[in-house]
Amino acid sequence: MAVTRLINQGRIAEAEAVLSRTAPSAAQRLFFQGQVLKAQGRLPEAIATFRAVLRLKPDSLNARRELAHSQMLNRDFKPARDQFTALLDIDPDPQMRDGYRRFLSTIDQNRPLTVQTQFAVLPSSNARRGTTNTVFDTAIGQFVIDPSARARPGVALQYGLSGAFRHTVGAFGRVVLDWSAIAVTADDADRDMREATVALSYERLTRQGSWRVAPTARRAERRDGTDQAALGWRIGATRRLNGSDSLIIAAHRETRRYDSQDFQNGAYGALSVGLMRAISASLQVSGTVTFEYGQAEAAHLAYEGLSVSASVTRAWTGGLVTGFGLEFGARDYLGTYPLTTRPRSDASTRVSIDLRHSRVDLGGFLPVLTCGSTLNGSNVAFFDYRATDCGISLTRSF
Repeated sequence: MAVTRLINQGRIAEAEAVLSRTAPSAAQRLFFQGQVLKAQGRLPEAIATFRAVLRLKPDSLNARRELAHSQMLNRDFKPARDQFTALLDIDPDPQMRDGYRRFLSTIDQNRPLTVQTQFAVLPSSNARRGTTNTVFDTAIGQFVIDPSARARPGVALQYGLSGAFRHTVGAFGRVVLDWSAIAVTADDADRDMREATVALSYERLTRQGSWRVAPTARRAERRDGTDQAALGWRIGATRRLNGSDSLIIAAHRETRRYDSQDFQNGAYGALSVGLMRAISASLQVSGTVTFEYGQAEAAHLAYEGLSVSASVTRAWTGGLVTGFGLEFGARDYLGTYPLTTRPRSDASTRVSIDLRHSRVDLGGFLPVLTCGSTLNGSNVAFFDYRATDCGISLTRSF
């Protein structure tokens, strides 16, 4: 460990002196040379050296780890994936195995072509976000709210495919085509929907982080008649502030057109600024502030909003990963709500948790459990509601 630390600090002569005091074998000397080459960024030479170590000592886990990591850094994703997969089969160390799974996930996110399938069961205590109120006060009197607009439980099944094609442009850029197609089937047929999304982005790495710009297109067909098409763009940037903190900025705008409800036509936009801190290798916290707006031909549907969210993610020894999220939001609508004398105003609170385990594998599918509780308060009775939602999803990458 001392030798590796000195190499990573650029203190090569001191590292070699420490190594020499141990009377290294030929394989150990080659391994040292490979570490130096890797630290210097001479990855093809490092890969060849670690392979030479394995020819001398085929059972060297350290050499296989360094070979796999060097191949990943050199963007030789297929051989790197093969090596990390082999390490999962032969390395009993639980912490190292968790690291291999994280590297495999990173490789999947950077491979030239990936396809992912997902299936989820989504039970909810209030599937249509109905109100618990029974009456609606208006400027002309009080009306009884129809039972179809009140809170009721439900369950839905979601399934779909997504994928990405990535093409490297130069040393620091790439073009990415992302696509997804999902469908939802619910016990309440009005909630059935199908949605397809495609985005073509250009991403570029910088010394301190990365940035990305992407035009997007989306089409949604819903049983309740709110079919829509949307065209827009997304931009985002991540900047490392220091060894632990990163600043994340993202903006999104799209124009929405509804097939049979012209009064909802308009633009949507959002700007978010977030800070992420890695407290340790296993604990990460983040906070985000988001400003948003919605435009619509019907003035009472146009709004401005602000939300503040925070999350904590912890990776536990053994493979369990837990997440906790908290969000506060407010929306102020611009036009007077029909049959009232005031615009609609909402305030919401949401608490969520998610659980997954890096070692749980159901026939190649990785399960994730997510639950959340939402309290939305509104001065318009229809939108005053509570809801608790859960989702059990199974995802597999190819």
